[in-house]
Amino acid sequence: MIRFGLAAWLLGGSVAFGFSVSPALRSSGAEVGSTGIWSELGGVLPLPAFGHPPRVKLGEGEIWGLGGDAGAFLPIDTPSELVLATLGTGGQIADSRPLQTSFREGGQRPGGADSPPAPESITPTPKGTEHPSGQETAPPPRVENLPDRKPSAVQEFRRWLDNTLIERTKLFGQRRLAYSFRQVSGDRTAYNTTNSGGFGDQSFTNLGYIRVESRGIYGWLNLDANLQDARFEDPQIARYRLFTDRGKWNGQLGDVNARLPSTNRFIQYGRSVNGLQLGYRSGGLEVGLVRTNSRGEARTVTIQGTNSAGPYYLQSSQVIRGSERIEIDGIAQILGQDYTIDYEIGSITFVNRQTLQAKLIPPTSTIVATYESLNFSGGGGRVEGGVVNYNLGRGGKIGITGLRQTTGASADLSTRLEKFQGFGPPSTPYFLQFEPLATQPVVIRVDGVLQTQGVDYTFDASNRAIFYFTRFMPATNQIDVLYTPKPTSSTLGDREVFGIDYTLSFGKGSSLQLSQATGRTTNSPTPSSGTARSARFTYQLGPWSGTTSTRSIPSTFVSVESAGFLRNEDASDLTLRHASRKNGDLSLTHLNASITRFTGATAAPTRTRFSRSEISYDLSRENTKAFPIRVSLLSTKSQAGTSRTDVDSLNLESSRTWGGLQMRFGASQQKVTGTQPADLSTARLQASYSRSREWQFTAGSSLSWIKSGSDSGQGRELSLTAQYNPTERFNARLGFSDNDAGDLSSLAGIDTGYGAGYNGNGFSSGAGSSFGVGATNGRSLNLFANWEMTDRITGRLSGLIFRSSGNFSSNSESKSLSAGVDVDLGKGHVLSGDLSTSSTEFLESPVRSSVTTGSGSITGSFGKLGYRFTGTALMTGGTSTFKQDSWSFDLGLDYRLSTRENLGLLINAGRLSGYLPQDEADLAFSYRYQIWQNLALNANYRYRNIRNRDATLTSGAYRSNTFDIELGFNFSG
Repeated sequence: MIRFGLAAWLLGGSVAFGFSVSPALRSSGAEVGSTGIWSELGGVLPLPAFGHPPRVKLGEGEIWGLGGDAGAFLPIDTPSELVLATLGTGGQIADSRPLQTSFREGGQRPGGADSPPAPESITPTPKGTEHPSGQETAPPPRVENLPDRKPSAVQEFRRWLDNTLIERTKLFGQRRLAYSFRQVSGDRTAYNTTNSGGFGDQSFTNLGYIRVESRGIYGWLNLDANLQDARFEDPQIARYRLFTDRGKWNGQLGDVNARLPSTNRFIQYGRSVNGLQLGYRSGGLEVGLVRTNSRGEARTVTIQGTNSAGPYYLQSSQVIRGSERIEIDGIAQILGQDYTIDYEIGSITFVNRQTLQAKLIPPTSTIVATYESLNFSGGGGRVEGGVVNYNLGRGGKIGITGLRQTTGASADLSTRLEKFQGFGPPSTPYFLQFEPLATQPVVIRVDGVLQTQGVDYTFDASNRAIFYFTRFMPATNQIDVLYTPKPTSSTLGDREVFGIDYTLSFGKGSSLQLSQATGRTTNSPTPSSGTARSARFTYQLGPWSGTTSTRSIPSTFVSVESAGFLRNEDASDLTLRHASRKNGDLSLTHLNASITRFTGATAAPTRTRFSRSEISYDLSRENTKAFPIRVSLLSTKSQAGTSRTDVDSLNLESSRTWGGLQMRFGASQQKVTGTQPADLSTARLQASYSRSREWQFTAGSSLSWIKSGSDSGQGRELSLTAQYNPTERFNARLGFSDNDAGDLSSLAGIDTGYGAGYNGNGFSSGAGSSFGVGATNGRSLNLFANWEMTDRITGRLSGLIFRSSGNFSSNSESKSLSAGVDVDLGKGHVLSGDLSTSSTEFLESPVRSSVTTGSGSITGSFGKLGYRFTGTALMTGGTSTFKQDSWSFDLGLDYRLSTRENLGLLINAGRLSGYLPQDEADLAFSYRYQIWQNLALNANYRYRNIRNRDATLTSGAYRSNTFDIELGFNFSG
């Protein structure tokens, strides 16, 4: 045998590392590679040194082998991992287990230089064979695992950091850190807004969006964070939250939806805030603490129905997602089933156009909406306090709650820049995320060119958060809007509230709940204080169940600001229900209330008397065999000063299923007496039919008839949809909708009492601004089809006819038709093309506008060179003075120098003629180096020249030379 290497003494046996050739092993039938490990316990074993795969073949028994990362054998103090493998019959490895050891500098074994050297060779003897001396050999002794050499402090810290944080964290999104050198001449403001994401005036930019998710940090802490450029994106997205729920403790820190486990009905705190929330629960003890700064304002507003599905504006923009609760005449509405909401603009529509369950809201109905609205420049205020609940078992449950709220100072006014792409026809609205402050200017630019209000665009007369352009805006246009959001603030001032509540259970389904709270204002010249009290008794006896309650909430009582339907009132209510599986459910309800109404900050509050009585019967049956029926009789009476409104209603609902046909229908009759007498009738029908997989039909319709004195009107809501899917390669959808509020969409003098006392009270603020109430009439017909003709050719077709009129619309009719095709040319080359045409007519103006657009592109690669070419053209017609024609092309080349390096070239040129004519030339070079998987270094040079061809046009033109050095982070989780 020839051997060279390191030796170590291991539990009385020697192990030698090195290059080995073992005739003894060969003579015993073993096959060994050029690198091996020699051991007294089992002979020479192969090692994966120098990239050569070892080979070993031994008989049945136990052998030692080297694993881990010890493939190169140098005389340094490097840990090595030994693996104990057990061979079965035929030399196959049956199982293995690790064994750790190490060698010191110079190859000394742990026992020192005086340890016995390794013998020259020992031929392994299979178990159960005889030794040359004639004696049978015993199996080799099992060797226990030896401890590793103690890692260094740096290694320990890295291991701890990996286990507790890095391996438990996921990143999503991208980020770009760039330093720019710029030379700009011409309109520098236009350059600033149209380059570097609107930060063209800054040398250093930090743009992008990153989401961080960490779970189980240190075994108990979690993190969610969204980091973004809130100046241009949704302001509700940028937030962070640390939270934990471990055993008896739970807590949140950051931007959270704070909730307190208070059972006192007068101190129900739930807000979207920034701050700290802690909770503790053990046995019968429950504790909750909060110290937060509000992100928004809690508001409760009322809107009268307009005999239409909407939209109804909540009088505040940027409604915080998920904070809203909607009621119609005291009945809770469900998001997605009863209404849809636009959180940015703050509007609700009672038409779910996916399920086509249309719902007209008659002028005798009252919509009450409670929500939180994000404030931009207002003072959010701070809330701090807590609750302690203790369960006494049979003795009941007692709770103590105390909260204090201070109103924050309003911040200085600041501007906000929002960006849009062109939305097409001039009938399309653009929604700002906040209502602009009327006393500050609004600056709108299109591709850097200043736009003139009243000429290029107009704001909605009732809602300044909505504006329209007077010409077609292609998707290639970049629209920048700089404005000052209107600040919001609480109207309630500083206040504090302290309360106690007690709940006692009387067996199954029966309980008594008592609540009392004292609330007062603390920073008013005329401070107020009041004590609210309530009692609620719930019981169940056989098929009978019921609830009765009474409450007294004086006009001087205030609580912490929170979204909800509480108001200052003296009221009592009663509910009785009899449930019978065979004969149906019978229920009776009655409410009698004296409601405080706040009509102004200095005016004395007034009172409204309100009562509501209802009896209903619900007979549930299997709707495939019979008609389930729900019928109700409802009477409401409201008296506010000299105004009186009485409404008597009869409602009927049912449904039925016949095979693939499902139908729901209902009808109601209302008679109004008092200050404004009227008669209303409503009918509703929804149906869906699915005969097979190929065809599906849905329909929804509501009709209403109104008569008041000599005036009458008819409202309607109709939706039809047909879907055709004969194969996986073809699908088509045709949809039609028609809604009209009618000539009599509102009734002056109607006050049913449902909305009394909500527009600002002791629990929440009222309206932030008046967006008005009105109806929008519209009609639309849309068609969409997608056809995969072959494996390489796909075509698409879409068409739309849309007409809208009313208080919140552009009062126009638009028609559009588009077609497109994608062709796979093979070998990575793809050709695409689209052609579309549209026309718009304004109903109260002779202006007509028409547009035809075409675009085409081809992308692919030749080896290391990738390319893309896109061309677009726009042609306008009609009588508008804002007609524009344009063409442009883009050529992009990307060459891969290596697996980490890329070169890029981008050439763009275009011309705009007609209204506000311009020429544009753009040239950019880039170099990209991939540092590691998620990080790249980019160097970019860009030359851009935009020239006005109208001598009277003074904005939008500039010439720039820009060099950027950039670090780009890209995370995919």
